Amino acid sequence: MSYYTSKHPGLFIYMMLVSASVISFLYFETNPAVIGVLSILWGIFTVMRVLSLYEVSSHFNAFAKRHQVSKLTNRNASALAHDLTSRMSGTNHFRRGLLAMNCMHERTLGWFLLAVFYVGYQMHIFDSAAPKAFLVQEIATFLMVGAAFWAGQSYAYSNQASRSLLILFTALFALSIFSMKGQLFINLKINENLLNNDTTLWLLTILTCYCVTSLIYAFFKNMRMGLNVLGGLMLLIFMCIIFLLHDPSVPNAALWISGWALFSVFWIRAYVPRQKTYTLYQCE
Repeated sequence: MSYYTSKHPGLFIYMMLVSASVISFLYFETNPAVIGVLSILWGIFTVMRVLSLYEVSSHFNAFAKRHQVSKLTNRNASALAHDLTSRMSGTNHFRRGLLAMNCMHERTLGWFLLAVFYVGYQMHIFDSAAPKAFLVQEIATFLMVGAAFWAGQSYAYSNQASRSLLILFTALFALSIFSMKGQLFINLKINENLLNNDTTLWLLTILTCYCVTSLIYAFFKNMRMGLNVLGGLMLLIFMCIIFLLHDPSVPNAALWISGWALFSVFWIRAYVPRQKTYTLYQCE
């Protein structure tokens, strides 16, 4: 997973991980072994993706230092073969990597901070007699949701990659709803357990308002990205309705993994507009 060899390192692995996670939660028994294997794979992928973004940062830091060296003393700054190959194939890839680093923006870190408060409180309100294996499974599931949301942003800035992700995640989200449609809702009544827990409801409200505010701000900052903002708002509202009306006894990890992965496409593209620019050069 290096930008020296690929313009979207790990994209196929990421798509396969999301697909495998959704299908596993939908059609296989979610025992500790399955969740453990999935969480390990997600952990390895996340570490490798972080390293690939660190590679981008290191590359441009080295590039800036190399250009500060005098032309009289830079003949030993880099090996010729390495310099030529990196300039031929790596420059464009690393420029894409700069856009991928938007997934580290403060707005995403704010989302994770609110999500950590929610997860921490959810772990706190679980019965103390609950098996530790159950708590570990819940934490691992939340980590998968967060990893799917974060990693999707590191690829969705690209027009081509975003189209592939949009098609795949929409299909997985629709598959999750179709597979669980008979178990998601009970007489269209709001989940009373959620209403009785004021803190959980407040945390969810704060997280939702944060996402809505961020998208609205992106719209006023660049109205040309209005379709992405609208798509994100509609998906967010739909997920909130599902959360309020779903049967709490029915596992719904597949919905949240596919849903937040799909939301990441709208989330990042609302802030990172892509358009071609043309430069005219004077002919001699």
